[in-house]
Amino acid sequence: AGCDAGPANPNGDWISTDGAAWDHLAGFGLNYNWNIRALINGDSYTWLTLGTTSGTVAPGATQVVTATANAAGLSVGSYYANVRIASNDPDTPMKVVPVDMIITVGLEETGMEAIKIYPVPANSQLTVDLIEGVKTIRMFNYMGQSVLESDVTGKMTTSFNLQGLRAGAYTLQFVNSNGEFYNRTILIE
Repeated sequence: AGCDAGPANPNGDWISTDGAAWDHLAGFGLNYNWNIRALINGDSYTWLTLGTTSGTVAPGATQVVTATANAAGLSVGSYYANVRIASNDPDTPMKVVPVDMIITVGLEETGMEAIKIYPVPANSQLTVDLIEGVKTIRMFNYMGQSVLESDVTGKMTTSFNLQGLRAGAYTLQFVNSNGEFYNRTILIE
C-alpha cells in the first residue's frame, strides 16, 4: 500500500485490520494518507490503457481518468476488462468499472442501436422496445455479475421489475439471433 507525505486527513487515512471495524492511521501514530490506485488486472489487457493509474483526490472532489482502447493487432471478437478503483471510502472501498470492446469487420451495423429503453434513470420498472431478432437480454451490475437474464425471442416489448436492485449503473446486453452483442448502460435510482 502506498502513502503520501501527510499530514493525515480524516477522510484519507482509514484502515481496517479485521475487515469489519475501521480506524484512522493517525490512531496508530501514522501521520499520512493512503494513495488511491487504479489497476488493470488479468491475463492480457494490452488493448486497454489508463491515462493515470494513481493519484490523490480531495474529499468531495473528482478526478477524470481517460481509458483508451486500442484494437491494433487484435482479432475480431469481444474483449472485456474490469478497472478496479480502490479508495479509503469505508462505504465503497472498491469501485469496479466494466470495460468492453467489440471488434467487428468493417462498419456493419447490427441495427440494435434502435432499441429504446425507458425510463432512464429507472426506478422500479424498466421497459424495453426491441427490434426484430433480439433473443436474449442480460443485465450486469458494476462488478460484471449477471443480475438478470431473459429470453425475449419473438417479443417486441418487454418490461423488467427492478425491485430489489441497488441504485447505480448497470449494463444491459442484447444478443441477436446471429450471436451479435449490443450493450447499453442504464441508471437505476
